[in-house]
Amino acid sequence: MSIAAAGLNESSPLATWMLALTTVSIMLLASLPFGNYANYLITAGFLGAVMLAATLGGRTLWLSKEWLLLLVWLLYSILPSLLAEDTERAMFKVLTMCQIAIVVFAVQQTMVWQRRVSWLLIAFGISVSMAYLLTFTSFSVSAVTGSQQNGDDVVRVASTLADANAFGAATVMGLGLCLICGAFSRGAVLKTLTWVVSLVLIAALINSGSRTAVIGMTILLLGATWAFRLWRGEYFVKFLVGLLILGFVGSAIYYAVKDMPVVQDRVEALITGNDSIVVRMTDFIAVVASGLDTSAESSGESIDERLELLTTGADLLIESNLLGVGLDNFATHVGVFAHSNVMEISVNTGVVGFLLYYGIYLMIAWRAFQLTSQSNGHAVPRAVLVSLIAYSVMDITHVSYYAKSSWLFLAMITACLEVFARDLTKHRSLREARQSRVEPVRDEDSEVVDEPVVFKPVRT
Repeated sequence: MSIAAAGLNESSPLATWMLALTTVSIMLLASLPFGNYANYLITAGFLGAVMLAATLGGRTLWLSKEWLLLLVWLLYSILPSLLAEDTERAMFKVLTMCQIAIVVFAVQQTMVWQRRVSWLLIAFGISVSMAYLLTFTSFSVSAVTGSQQNGDDVVRVASTLADANAFGAATVMGLGLCLICGAFSRGAVLKTLTWVVSLVLIAALINSGSRTAVIGMTILLLGATWAFRLWRGEYFVKFLVGLLILGFVGSAIYYAVKDMPVVQDRVEALITGNDSIVVRMTDFIAVVASGLDTSAESSGESIDERLELLTTGADLLIESNLLGVGLDNFATHVGVFAHSNVMEISVNTGVVGFLLYYGIYLMIAWRAFQLTSQSNGHAVPRAVLVSLIAYSVMDITHVSYYAKSSWLFLAMITACLEVFARDLTKHRSLREARQSRVEPVRDEDSEVVDEPVVFKPVRT
């Protein structure tokens, strides 16, 4: 819903640039010395720019239903948090979520004002790529050393996020936003940049060693086929051209860096099967093939430990009478976090909290489905739906509810759907004007309206 009538051009350059800078700071600064302080300053500058645009600039404010449901979940989570064993810890997490809710609101406003969202989407992917490229330099907080395999350490790249699972989730989110960017963008330069960033993100995903991220990437690749209808002739040719560009760029990059010791080590690990993702996926397949016999896992006890955490979490939820133990109190009871956002949300906020939280996901999915039908299967809502599914899979093995990067992703995809919906409405107005032989006023701020042909019915 809107609080004011929308103008033709509400973009706020300052807020837009500050959002891009905030995206970079979230991905690159959090784990560096004094990085959190710099991140807070940049985020405060972004919020200030949005406030100036909304007050002095008189721009429209948009309240998304998903954001309102986030507030409802946050308010409800206060109840179990007040009754938590470690109330101080729980209420501190409540305050953290309040900060995140404010940032989500600001991100949504900025993107809806800007409307040309492609560069903001690609900024997220570029930020994750930059974090990965840091692992090839001496200035790097990059390696998390895991369990031993055949006497050698299995190294998983975590980069500036300091956690390999979080970094794997970030690569999936980056790939998802690149997919949406490809659906929005029309220019060859931006499309080529999207391909290149995607290539770096895939390499980062592999080096993160995250098994769930591999599943998320598979969903994105298969979903891209559906979103862009790659089986149709004209799109299949473009896809092949993109693959050729990707192969050429990838080969050129590898040739330029192949003599670096870290590159040689990682390539050798892949070839010999000692890379973290190869070892961990081999273990996963072995455990599944043996009927969840976790003794088949040779590189550690990761799967066994997570299955035990699921059992422990279910017991905690029942003991709390399904009300929940309070935010961030799973670790208070067990000693470690749940390694699963689904379990963490269920145990911390109870059944009602779980339904409210994942209701946000369902609302995004439902709106994407509606817009897919209304636009005769346009690629943008399809890409959003695919990206959301891939992101949701990551929640099975990764705790994300208090991660800024995760909420930045969710804020961006909800804003993309709103921008697309507004462009679709304007397109219909333009079409009706043409039919009535009235010369319409073109909207230069729209990424989709400038190409009205994209909304034509799909030939089957």
